[in-house]
Parts: sequence; structure tokens; C-alpha cells
Amino acid sequence: GVKQLEARSNVEFLRSQLSRVSVQLTDAERRLRAFREGQQIVSLPDEASSGVTRRAELQAQRNTLEAERQALDRVFHGRRGAAQSTGDSTVLSRELLAFPTLLRTGIAGDLVTALGAAEERRAELLTRRTNQDPEVILVNARITQIQRSIQGLVSTYLRGLTDQVTALDALLAQSDSKLQTIPGKEIRLGELERTAKGSEAIYSMLQSRLKEAEITAASSDQTVRVVDAAALPRRPISPKPLLNLGLAILSG
Repeated sequence: GVKQLEARSNVEFLRSQLSRVSVQLTDAERRLRAFREGQQIVSLPDEASSGVTRRAELQAQRNTLEAERQALDRVFHGRRGAAQSTGDSTVLSRELLAFPTLLRTGIAGDLVTALGAAEERRAELLTRRTNQDPEVILVNARITQIQRSIQGLVSTYLRGLTDQVTALDALLAQSDSKLQTIPGKEIRLGELERTAKGSEAIYSMLQSRLKEAEITAASSDQTVRVVDAAALPRRPISPKPLLNLGLAILSG
């Protein structure tokens, strides 16, 4: 009857709503997955932690290189003028070659050996000859050449340090830019997750309601049915005049 029609109508309505919410849920999950894949998100807290750690490592590396560059630059440019004015670059060359990082390079080691050998040869010659001696002049020219090679090596090394610091500055800028996007990512990810969870909750609720409605619709035409035809009474049940008169006489 009417209840059966209402139950069936409710089932159809819930099915249409369930279909609509199913589309919304699929779309929300697709957008959430696309955002995670596009931003390469595994875990934003882990990403933030590793980003901060990486930035600290880059900054420490940059500070070390910059300190080395400044120290070497002070020796190279600060004392080169004095060496040029006196015409003696021996002290400058030895200070440069004694610089810790330069000593780790093979070229610096070869130059140290060559300079030491040339200076020993000159000292030996000067014990019995003058500075005007042709052989002494040749040795002095060799020493000057080695000193220029040392200065060229230091100049190249300084440029290399400057380039490394510049590259690290670029990496630090990228790291800062990445870290600045994490709060925005968290907000957007939260929005997408809430949308997906909300659609999922509505979908589950509609599924439960639909099952209840389907049970109601299926049972509405089974519990109400005609078993026997109703029989009309031949006389009224009440009032009963004779019974009432007899009771009245007895009471009186």
C-alpha cells in the first residue's frame, strides 16, 4: 500500500544520492592522489625535518668554504703588494704553499719540492758566486717562474672556492624556497584530505540507510495480508434489554 510505495521511493532516492556521492568521493580521492604525486609528498613532517637538516648541512659547508676563501684571500692579496714592492715573493710563496687546503693538492706538493730545490741550488751557488753570475741568474729566473706558478695556482684555487660558495648559495636559496612551500602544502593537503574523508563518511552513511530502506521495502508487502474474510454479526453486541431488565428486578 502507501507504506510500500514510500519505502520504494525512499530506496530510489537513496540510490540516486549514493551514486552522486560516489562520483564526488572518486573525484576527491583522485585530486588528493594527484596532489600527492605532483608534489612528491610522502610525509610533510618528514620532508620538513629532512629539509631543515639538509639546509643546516649546506650552510655549514658554505661557512667552511667561505672562511677558507677569506683566509686565503687575505694572505694572497694582502701580502702580494708588499712582496711586489720589495721584489721578494719567497715569503709570500711559502705562506701560500703552507695553506692547509693547498697542501692537499698534488700540484702544490710538486711546486713546494721544486721551489725548495731551486732555493737550495741558489744558496749553494752564492757561497762561491755573485748574483750577476749567469748560473745564479738562471736559478733566480727559475725561482721567479715557480713563484708565479704558485700565485697562478692560488688565484685559480680562489676562483674555485668562490664558485663553490656561489653554488652553495644557490642551493641554500632553493632549500629555503622549498621549506617555505611546506606550510602551503600542508594547508592544501588538509583541505583535500578533509574533502575525501567527508565524502567517504557521507557515502558510508548512505549505504547504511539504503540497506535499511531496502529491508523495509522488501518486508512491507509480506507482513500485511488477508488471512480470512471478516464476518458481519447478526445482532448487536450491546445493549441487551432482557439481561438488563432481569438484573434490575433482582437488584430492586
